[in-house]
Amino acid sequence: MNSNSDPYRAFAEVYDATMRGVPFYQWAYSIYAEAQERGLDISAKVVDLGCGTATVTRHLATYFVRIIGMDFSLPMLRKAAEKITGEFTHKIRLAAGDFRELPFKCGYFDLAISTHDSLNYITRKEELKKHFREVHRILKPGGWYIFDITSEKNVEKNFHKKTFREYYEDTFFVWENLYDKKKRIIFSYLRFYKIKPFMQSKIIAAFIPDGMKKNLVRKNIFQEEIHAQKVYREDEVISAMSGLFIVENKIADYDPHKPLDKANIIAYVVRAIV
Repeated sequence: MNSNSDPYRAFAEVYDATMRGVPFYQWAYSIYAEAQERGLDISAKVVDLGCGTATVTRHLATYFVRIIGMDFSLPMLRKAAEKITGEFTHKIRLAAGDFRELPFKCGYFDLAISTHDSLNYITRKEELKKHFREVHRILKPGGWYIFDITSEKNVEKNFHKKTFREYYEDTFFVWENLYDKKKRIIFSYLRFYKIKPFMQSKIIAAFIPDGMKKNLVRKNIFQEEIHAQKVYREDEVISAMSGLFIVENKIADYDPHKPLDKANIIAYVVRAIV
């Protein structure tokens, strides 16, 4: 069994299939609408921090002509590169980088974004502050940052003590979650298996006894990942941005009509203080 704590090394292979139900196109449009309302046009320089496989990046490329997608995970960036084809090759560039030390020059971007609770992977408050300082540094004076943070309601209702199982081509994976409410950290344990050819048929697999199925799959385990994300309170987010950004708007699940107290994720629209 090959175990590692590098998130997304194996998950990258099945990430898009697993997230197929997430309305990324709606998120991108909501971000564009917020940017347009604040005077940004098609020529704005945009950076997508924690772009993953660049799904949101590609949707945004229908509204902006210059976008850089940055991620820490090289496997995710490789998957992103596979999707940057045709007209997107002229609009999107990809870069590897760390949230705490962004690889961009000062005052370059008009708009920075970070979606799908990427910031929750920053598990220390001082590092979250460092991240906001870095984003402030790379934005033009008065530039904009649109990012989201997962809510505790989302973690407790949809993930705590929940286990998800997925088949994708020749891969079967198990995703288990446990929320430490005292530390406000959600731990996700993912195990990936290369399954035997006859096990790829869900119809056939349905007739195999659970005990036998478990033994068959266990022999084919090839990767483990551990993900840890911090659930931040609003006051902690505001404190981390103190002196750097002013909150102009908050959106529940990128839906301007949804009440904030019903949000699974809360998107912040903030302006850099000059």
